[in-house]
Amino acid sequence: KAFADALGARRLPLTLLVEAAGLIQHRHSGYPAETRMRDRWLERLGWQMESLLSLARREAARPARRR
Repeated sequence: KAFADALGARRLPLTLLVEAAGLIQHRHSGYPAETRMRDRWLERLGWQMESLLSLARREAARPARRR
């Protein structure tokens, strides 16, 4: 997980696919920890979106500084 986080926004779609697949699998198996896992998944998704947004803001600000 830490390795995936270190890779950052470049791996975001792949990470989301893996997480979503795990979430669906748990839901269909009636796994009791589904709610806990979904909360963790949403928390991680929020963190990834935040990092992605900050990265996008930095990328958008870069050409303006260079000019």
